[in-house]
Amino acid sequence: MGNPEQRPVQVGLTLLAVLLMALPLLAACDGDSGTAPECDSEPEVMTTADGVQFVRTPNACFQNLSGFPYEARYLEYRWPAPGLRG
Repeated sequence: MGNPEQRPVQVGLTLLAVLLMALPLLAACDGDSGTAPECDSEPEVMTTADGVQFVRTPNACFQNLSGFPYEARYLEYRWPAPGLRG
């Protein structure tokens, strides 16, 4: 599994990659397209019990996206912060 000291870097890079992949979806979530109100508001920054900050995009923001007929599928992370999904 590699060097345990590299795991935080690898997880951080994975989370960054997920965020970068989600940016086009977030850009498509605007108030003019009839999206849910929570898609137009500032994201809530949450913190895990271990002190890791994260933002979770509401599922409503992924509804009715043209050209994106896929259902949400998530991977639940157990390390470094249980409860994170990507």
